Amino acid sequence: KRAQATLPLIEKLLKKAKLTTFDIDEINVETGPGSFTGLRVGISIANALSFSGLIKVNSKEFGEIETPRY
Repeated sequence: KRAQATLPLIEKLLKKAKLTTFDIDEINVETGPGSFTGLRVGISIANALSFSGLIKVNSKEFGEIETPRY
């Protein structure tokens, strides 16, 4: 259940800052090395936000996914 709380947490933080996902023009996310689960979760969220809002991740082209380095 805690894993499902991540996106609502992001929404709550954006709301607190009086922002929406439409205010985000780029996401920078660490790709590794690091925690296997942490990298996968962080990169998955960044990619999902990228696909839903046309937000670039780590300066990649739109629709190009970021992948973790283990």
